[in-house]
Amino acid sequence: MKLLKLFIASILFALASTASAVPLLQVYIEDATYDSSSDTWVTTSTSFNVWVIANTNGAGSKGALRDVTLVATAITGNLNDLKISGGTTSLVDDPSTASNPALGISGTGSHHSLAKHGIFKDNNPWQEFLLGDMLLSDSPLGDATQGGFPEFIDGAPGSAQINVYNIEKATPYTAIHFDVFGFYGSKNKFVAAPYSHDAESLAVDEPTGLALILFGFFALSFRKRKPAILQ
Repeated sequence: MKLLKLFIASILFALASTASAVPLLQVYIEDATYDSSSDTWVTTSTSFNVWVIANTNGAGSKGALRDVTLVATAITGNLNDLKISGGTTSLVDDPSTASNPALGISGTGSHHSLAKHGIFKDNNPWQEFLLGDMLLSDSPLGDATQGGFPEFIDGAPGSAQINVYNIEKATPYTAIHFDVFGFYGSKNKFVAAPYSHDAESLAVDEPTGLALILFGFFALSFRKRKPAILQ
């Protein structure tokens, strides 16, 4: 009986350890809000920083992540005027500055490697950005589903590589979703960020935006002018 209890306890411990392991890849947006209903980091800004976090030396790590690819999908609008450039962050230790990514393949609807998860459907256009290999372990590792991330990032330095990319979209009426995938190990096993660790830039409601523009125009038109000073 004691052996059976010990066996069951060891299984439960192993399952708990596996469930609590930080993913190999994650996506996070600075100053975003975590939507627990969609399990997604969301922002309404047209200019923001997207982090791609590679667990290269932390708990549950498989080592280096290779051929890491960021996928941007337009839920509304298109990706014609999307700009992306490499950078860094001052919010955590991030000694390495990400290079500008190269364009990968593009498409619409279903993606060749990622599940639909409510994103790759209909005629939604998507574009791959090639980030290269993520081999370093110069940044801390945290689970990007915590409400205070990255202020309460839980991990020792030397556990991850964080690549930061500045994203700019030309119009606030475009909604863009971000996923990431890569490969690990000698057999190049496929891995993607869990869909509880992805990110999205929401669209501002277009009628509301137009109303604000019109309000500003009429406000300027009817602004009282100062009377001329009589000589």
